[in-house]
Amino acid sequence: MKNAGVALPESKYEHSDLWAVFPFTARDGVENTPVKTTQETTQETTREKIIESLKLNLRITRKGLAEQTGITTDGVKYHLK
Repeated sequence: MKNAGVALPESKYEHSDLWAVFPFTARDGVENTPVKTTQETTQETTREKIIESLKLNLRITRKGLAEQTGITTDGVKYHLK
């Protein structure tokens, strides 16, 4: 790894946790580029669907929201927090 210019991983033990640290050097411009993950985008889309459903029917149940958005009732509960 050193021949390739890559730092060796470091291991450390804290409390009852074992960590493996892989150091890296960010490329120019990469560290300042905002990136949205698929999870963030999916959560936003799900929240938007829930909000639209609520706008159309304020009396809709959690079960109804789950059916319309394709997630579980616990998922709806999470997004309503």
